[in-house]
Amino acid sequence: MLLLNNLMNSKLNCKIFALLICFILPNLVRSQLSFQLPKFKEIKTEKNNNFPVDTSKTKKKKRKNENGIFYGINMGMYKANKYTAQYYNGTQRYGYLYNTDNIMQYTLFDNTNNYNTIKQALNVPDFTLSGLPSNMHYSPALMIGLYAKYRYKNSGFFLQFDFSKLTAKDVFTLSYYSSYIQMDSILTEPITGTEQRASIDLGYSYTFKSKSNVNPYIEFGVNLNSTKFGNNQIVIKGNTYSIADPRAAIDNLNQGGIGFGGFAGSGIELVFNETVAIIPGFDFYVIKTKLGYPTDQSLNTSNYNAYFYKFKPNYSIFLRVILNGLFSSN
Repeated sequence: MLLLNNLMNSKLNCKIFALLICFILPNLVRSQLSFQLPKFKEIKTEKNNNFPVDTSKTKKKKRKNENGIFYGINMGMYKANKYTAQYYNGTQRYGYLYNTDNIMQYTLFDNTNNYNTIKQALNVPDFTLSGLPSNMHYSPALMIGLYAKYRYKNSGFFLQFDFSKLTAKDVFTLSYYSSYIQMDSILTEPITGTEQRASIDLGYSYTFKSKSNVNPYIEFGVNLNSTKFGNNQIVIKGNTYSIADPRAAIDNLNQGGIGFGGFAGSGIELVFNETVAIIPGFDFYVIKTKLGYPTDQSLNTSNYNAYFYKFKPNYSIFLRVILNGLFSSN
């Protein structure tokens, strides 16, 4: 009897346990399905060689490569204002002591050796100077330079050094009587002047980022330049004559000097990869470039115009090659 009671109790307990399981389990599952897990930051992936790539890391690496110190080279064309080119047009005064002759007058006629050599080359008894240059100007010059820039995001500060050798040119004319054709003749010959010009620019640039690899930019800054006189010459029948002022050698005068000014420019940054970018652009300068020397009133040369030092526009067109992130910031 006791065994029967225990068996019935055990069956009752099993039924009760089964009922509890049937009631509790669905509610437990339902509660688990309704439980909200905390949201994690979504990581976008791109398929690359059938393996997922974390694009957040890629973008971070890209931003790292866009910041830091960049180095490059400049190559292009520099066009100087013709204002300073007038220093070479032959109208300067040979003003050493009290002599105020024109430098061409001195070179062609006062210098006896030159005078006789020219008459012999022309095969004439005499000649005259009939015309001086009216449009002395600089030819476009090759410009080369170095470039360094610290960039953070869209902004950057840069320092560049550019160098060019300038040539000013025009023509002058001589008149003489030709016994061969029995009439007056005009001979047109070249007149040139050369100088070296170095320029240091300190500036700020801002790049307008785009979704493509073509990014326009603007830049502006200050300029410091140095001009070194080369030579001033004329050519007559293949013979070259210097028309540089002899006072420069006698008095050890510096015919160049230091100038300054400002610039602004623009261009397009063409990014080929994380290492190389090609930047075509231009800069417009308003600068003083020093050429000649001030009039020395003690030499009685008040009409001597040999000092050119005013603000004038100049410009350059260049192709800049940049090595991105040569030394990148962390």
